[in-house]
Amino acid sequence: MNKSDLQQIRTLIEEMFEKHLGAVHEEISVLTKNTNDISSEIAELRREMRDGFDAVTSKLAGINNWIDDESFARKDLEHRLRRALPDLPEAARS
Repeated sequence: MNKSDLQQIRTLIEEMFEKHLGAVHEEISVLTKNTNDISSEIAELRREMRDGFDAVTSKLAGINNWIDDESFARKDLEHRLRRALPDLPEAARS
């Protein structure tokens, strides 16, 4: 390969590059827009999921509080019954 062959190859590559540069730029622009759109959609889905998890966490905390209240009420049941019915006989223990 001589110098003129290399120059022809270089010229050909430069011409092709210039010819297709606009198309490549357009494709990159479309890909960038699509990436931005997808990023926005992902961010929205993450917000929705976070809101859903927060709602579930809040509901579970409420259920936990209710269970604690019920547990306390049941532990306190015998004491409350004895206050209301002082003559209530002791429960048979096994």
